[in-house]
Amino acid sequence: MNNKIFSDIRATLFMNQAIFYLRKIPVLNNLMSPYAYYDADIKKKLAKLANGILFLTSLAKKAIYLAVIFLLANTVPLAILNDTSMSLIIYFTAFNAFSITSTRILEDSKSKWMLLTLFKTPSTDYYAYSLKQRTYDRILLGVMASIVTGVTLWPLRYDHALIMALFVLLVPCFTMYLGEALTIRYFNSHEKKMRMRYELIISVLTGLLPFLLLFLPATLNFIYILLSLLMIALSIWSMRYTKRNADPAAVNRFMTQNMSLSTETSQKVKELTQEELRIDDLKVNQDTELSHRYTGYKLLNIAFFLRHRRMWYKPLIWMLRIIVAFVVGGVLIKVGSVYLFGPNFFETIVGSNSTLISQFMLVFYFINVTKKITRACFLNADYSLLHYAFYRRKETIWKQYLSRLGILILINFVPVFAVLFGLILWNIVGLLSFEFANFIPLCISLLSLSALYTTVHLFLYYILQPYNRDMEVKSITYHIAEFAIIFFVYSNNMVASLASADIVITVFSLVIIVISTILVRLFAHKTFKLREH
Repeated sequence: MNNKIFSDIRATLFMNQAIFYLRKIPVLNNLMSPYAYYDADIKKKLAKLANGILFLTSLAKKAIYLAVIFLLANTVPLAILNDTSMSLIIYFTAFNAFSITSTRILEDSKSKWMLLTLFKTPSTDYYAYSLKQRTYDRILLGVMASIVTGVTLWPLRYDHALIMALFVLLVPCFTMYLGEALTIRYFNSHEKKMRMRYELIISVLTGLLPFLLLFLPATLNFIYILLSLLMIALSIWSMRYTKRNADPAAVNRFMTQNMSLSTETSQKVKELTQEELRIDDLKVNQDTELSHRYTGYKLLNIAFFLRHRRMWYKPLIWMLRIIVAFVVGGVLIKVGSVYLFGPNFFETIVGSNSTLISQFMLVFYFINVTKKITRACFLNADYSLLHYAFYRRKETIWKQYLSRLGILILINFVPVFAVLFGLILWNIVGLLSFEFANFIPLCISLLSLSALYTTVHLFLYYILQPYNRDMEVKSITYHIAEFAIIFFVYSNNMVASLASADIVITVFSLVIIVISTILVRLFAHKTFKLREH
């Protein structure tokens, strides 16, 4: 089956979907005949139109992708470079390297399975077509990125602009084929898909590698020429390895054998119970020790958190490792630049409380583990206990809430303290510059912000209790509340622009914490209940 047939089928499927959704619009429903699906002449014309629309959509996505990176390079330039153009190159390379585990051999799309099942397309033919389309897509992205790079650098140094444009042109195809080759090698060796945690580790490590370019002066053109030649050599090796060793049929068999559950809900429940919310066993001696140290609901919650430690302890360790890596990396970059290039090579970043708060409003929200733990609380404890009247009493709910809130605040404080320690260390070595007189208000505001996120997530769980027995969230009010939280988080720049942002954040957080705690005391015994549907 040649590429034209694949493209025509893909375009026809796209137009069928478009006709289906357009006919749902009341005005267009009368204008479009239900026989439009069967009119071959019209669909041939529409298929050509669909190919054009798909190409323009792909072009627009790449333009938006590059625009986001360009804005990032201009709003958060890498301080060691003091150059937004080189920041653009490093960010672009890092984002491409981060997606190295997104491969065609493990593609899991609706169009793929439709072609394989309904049209009986050979797996090898589809993989060859998909890989070729992906190659065209990556080449187009590389060309667009190289044009942006060349135009940006040309006014400064035209020779350097040409070399960096070539470097950027090679990056997308290099990361794509290297990812394919590594994935195929792993599957052929282990006869299974790589675990998600390993994929994440590889993505993070490869995504951080481009930042090593920070150590290279931008004027050393020959280094980038050598790197470009290395990418070409590795790309050729990866292409040959992929062509010789890829076995799409075996991969597809493995993927279909693991699609055993019939409904999306049962799949989610299986994932929740078996992996993410799995209970760990405690040793008998540890259980006995806990019973001597704690009593009542505090004992219940301490045992619960210990039995679910994989949900917060391991992510916490990984967060601490990442923070330590960034802190140590910053120190090494600063010390190394001073030793190699002199004290004026690396410009010190002047840090203000408002700027730091703006950045950490996002960071602390995404690393907060409260929402994940509330799901575990419902699935492995509250769903069963809420069947009993004693667990729905006002005093019981209040004690449970306070106990869980205290533990969760302490857990989420750990990465905040690590970040604050890192800021102090960066200030000592001269990477960051801020007055210690302003540091105490910053510490209080960041700790308050972390406590705010923890409290709000737990508050919504007790006041709205959004989960039913299948762990589905059917509460519209809960979705609206979550949207409000996300809106607040992404309004970080507006919040940070306020006068005395640290004091405003602290006061706001404390007020919300107090109000939410009072509301739980007054109303949670009426709202914290089971949802059957």
